[in-house]
Amino acid sequence: MGFLAALLPLFGQLSMEQATSMALEKNRELLALRQRIPEAAGARLQAGLRPNPTLDVSLSNGAIVRNNGYWDGAVGYSQLIELGKKRDRRLEVASSDLKVVELEVRERERMLRATVQSAYVEALSASRNLQTAEELLKLTEQSANVVAARVQQGEAPALDRSLLNVELGRVRADLILFANQRSRALSTIRTLTGMPPQEPLSLESKLELEPSAIVIATEAVQHALANRTDVQLLRQLETSSDASIRLEKSMAVPNLTASTRFSYTYDFIQRVTISPGISVPITDQCPILTVGISIDLPWRNKNQGNIETAIARRQNVKLRREYQEQLVSQEVSTAIERWEAAKSSVQLFEKQVLEQSRANLQVIRGVYELGELRLLDYINEQRKLSDAQRTYTELLKERYLSVVELERATGVEVLKGKP
Repeated sequence: MGFLAALLPLFGQLSMEQATSMALEKNRELLALRQRIPEAAGARLQAGLRPNPTLDVSLSNGAIVRNNGYWDGAVGYSQLIELGKKRDRRLEVASSDLKVVELEVRERERMLRATVQSAYVEALSASRNLQTAEELLKLTEQSANVVAARVQQGEAPALDRSLLNVELGRVRADLILFANQRSRALSTIRTLTGMPPQEPLSLESKLELEPSAIVIATEAVQHALANRTDVQLLRQLETSSDASIRLEKSMAVPNLTASTRFSYTYDFIQRVTISPGISVPITDQCPILTVGISIDLPWRNKNQGNIETAIARRQNVKLRREYQEQLVSQEVSTAIERWEAAKSSVQLFEKQVLEQSRANLQVIRGVYELGELRLLDYINEQRKLSDAQRTYTELLKERYLSVVELERATGVEVLKGKP
């Protein structure tokens, strides 16, 4: 994709697939969300670490308080021993949370893909309206030239020229409107794909190209339930909630602290004379080795509050998952109906409306040039064709958007034709 992105400034053409790939690669919001994956991985690493031991060193000196001749020192070592498989439970929760984050990233990618595709279709629609308006402007300018010549020769009233000037102003206003809509749609694509604001951009696809929508209705719901990341995310949250419950229950098991301590006490008692001029000190020296354990007594706090909280969260996620599964089934059915209706409406409009409207305009123009019809009749028919073109553009856009929605709802990449 980096190679394709490098070619865009040269050729300036961007397909829908390229736009989607660029968004998945460069969208800043998505890149920021992906940073949560190493963050969750670090939390999992931390969850598997064992508690550090404690080293305790102390020294006492009686000379400070005028108790000369007395001092003692001690060295202690203690180690917290986690019971109830707390470390395993923490690892289980952290690993499950990492999977949750990965699914959140995939879900954001799915939604971003649909957003980019929708923006691309909006840009195609605005481009087609702009192209239609440009063609209509040329046609109206040609008619205006013909009418101006007829008015100059006295073959047509001056009102005809005024009517066409009004029509020219209307078409030019539409042209400005559609150009602005296209500019805003392209700006949206640049933002989503991470392209610089001033980078040249044109679209490779055409709205008239019928997108492929290969999906089997009877299997679409099952496929969506099995593969849509929002459903997978809620199922993983259920698994994570179960792990949290087990962790909170393990926290109710008290930990054990094992310790050992060595101390040495020196106490000067007095000096005793054993012969004239010779005395020896009498001292008390006492080395002691102490070994012990300590354990909390879970009489009042058995972590019952946190356990109840974890159970309630588990029920919350379960209900959300059941609702999402119902919603997915409804979304898939609605998306399939939308696609079928949009496809049929385009086919019907092409055969029975658009072709006939174009033919009618040609006939009325010819009759007007023969002087058999008023200019107003020709302008009205031209407006009918203009309205038909706009309606046709909306139908084409709806057909394309219905495929985008079908892909989002089913999880099948129907825009690539992959079942």
